[in-house]
Amino acid sequence: RIPVPSISRVVARPTVYESESQQTLKLSTSVGTMNKTGEIRKQKVSQYKAQSLRARMNRISRNASVDIVNLRKLSSEEDTYLSIPDLINKVIRALSSRYQEAFILNLPNFSKTTEVLKILREGMKRGSLGGDFSPISPLAIAKKVLQFLSSWVLKFPMDFRSEYERKTLVETILKCGGTIQGAHEEILGILDKSLKRYKESHTRPQDLTLWPFPKTSLTESDEKAGLQKIERLFDHVSLLQCTEKDIAIELTLIAEARAQSMHARDYIRERYKNDNIFRNQSAITEKFCNWISTSILLNVDDAKREKVMRSWIKVAYYCFKLRNYMTLVEIITAMSIAPVHRLKSTKHVLRHPKFEHMRVIMSYKSNYKAYRSHIKNHKRGAPWVPYFGLIMKDMFGLEHSQPKMKVHEAKGVKVYFDRCLKIHMLLKEVFVTQKYTYAENLKNTEMKSNPALRKFFQDTISAAQGLDSLFELSYEIQPRASTRSATSSPSKHGRMASKSVSRGPPIQSKAPKARLIRTHSSAV
Repeated sequence: RIPVPSISRVVARPTVYESESQQTLKLSTSVGTMNKTGEIRKQKVSQYKAQSLRARMNRISRNASVDIVNLRKLSSEEDTYLSIPDLINKVIRALSSRYQEAFILNLPNFSKTTEVLKILREGMKRGSLGGDFSPISPLAIAKKVLQFLSSWVLKFPMDFRSEYERKTLVETILKCGGTIQGAHEEILGILDKSLKRYKESHTRPQDLTLWPFPKTSLTESDEKAGLQKIERLFDHVSLLQCTEKDIAIELTLIAEARAQSMHARDYIRERYKNDNIFRNQSAITEKFCNWISTSILLNVDDAKREKVMRSWIKVAYYCFKLRNYMTLVEIITAMSIAPVHRLKSTKHVLRHPKFEHMRVIMSYKSNYKAYRSHIKNHKRGAPWVPYFGLIMKDMFGLEHSQPKMKVHEAKGVKVYFDRCLKIHMLLKEVFVTQKYTYAENLKNTEMKSNPALRKFFQDTISAAQGLDSLFELSYEIQPRASTRSATSSPSKHGRMASKSVSRGPPIQSKAPKARLIRTHSSAV
């Protein structure tokens, strides 16, 4: 910015003693100076305008480039919504196997086995799978289709359990593999072996009778004997010459068997709840938590109950060292539920430094931030049991977030394939942990199952009490705070306090409840 000269400096005032010629000369000189200064200012202004215009054009071009990037993103999202024939064409032609694995894994969410086989068979009749892809020879297409079917049959044989699905598979193989000798027998041989292995793993009960059986009802004598053992759980364990570390090792091996019994499809849409009760991890977790809480609340004496709680904290710490986060969460949950947490005489045990440290790591705050950062530091190849609840939380977020995985349109169903790839990546990280077992990777003689301890768990876990019975046990130890009588007239704050204290979960439920049996140490 150039300062404008004042008029007093530009126009000279004529003095009395100056002549007319001198006044004219001085005035012309001042006007020339003013003209020169004005030209300099105009030049500066033009330069400033040019710079601002250049900056504005750059800003517009940057915004335009951002808009172009956004348009590309939108177009790529539109491209990921593919019809099922185009998606099959893309998956079969893909060089990476993860596209095929993601497609087969999420297939029940948007299509059926027979529909995919029909599309493949019709494509082979035309000699091309169609789509806007570069053409390849029919023989190359046939090889890719047979490779895709072999991978499908090997990893997910349950898709071909019915006779109609098997017949459709045979027709598709004969249509594709007419020019390839031995393709038909090879794929059917893989299918028979995979189906046999699948049936053996899903019809055999895992870990004998350790899993919960809802239809099995215990007799009164069996329940009484089980509760007697639960009340003196750690005393019985010491009689077996076992310590808290042995309990943690046995529970870790059980948790590992539970994790390995899960199939990839069990995580999708929570199919594990409906398919097989032996792999219902939610029911198993609830049973384990009730078992731990029952062992605590059966001890009426404060000193004995405190001793049991400290023993469970030791078990949890050993599970934490063994990277068994599934059992660790079950112990933390069992010691933090209302029937146990409300007892004032033993609440100080829950402030144990180790227990507080483990509870902070497994906290749900900030989307399990502490736990996620903790498991990143694991040594590669070391066995560990992940927390099942976090896996299902992430799966629920992927399956129910926007945009939807499947969209119904006039031309048919379209699939958002990027969502399928994300689900595949999540489950791939989960199943990598199943490759490393404690028995094979830890060259340690201590990581072996103890049959006597396992049998003791089997005899006691079935007698674990439900939540209503646990509240009854808790109220026997510490009764509810009695409310004020109706004759007295407490203040407003007093009435509010009495209501808040007396409020609690209902003791009685509509469903028939198992008879609660109080045992004593003298009965053992």
